[in-house]
Amino acid sequence: WINISKKLATDIAHDLHSWLHPMPSSRPLNEHSGESILNQWKSFIDWDMELILRDTPKRERVTLKSVLDDGRVVVQEVETGLTRTLVSDYFL
Repeated sequence: WINISKKLATDIAHDLHSWLHPMPSSRPLNEHSGESILNQWKSFIDWDMELILRDTPKRERVTLKSVLDDGRVVVQEVETGLTRTLVSDYFL
């Protein structure tokens, strides 16, 4: 575990440094760009999964429809079809 922990720490430090100080030639293809990171996150989403909103009176069931560039998500209520944009801490 010690070697794995050291490797992980080194990789995190390297990736953080390359994200903060990208080489000029790598900027167009920067895998750490906001757009790239957002696209990676979107690839992991199960768009058909029903989720339950927290802190709402009816605990509405929703499905994800979009992830906005600023991290907010657009959801659609399963029962009514209404959509809304959520900021943070939205699901159970």
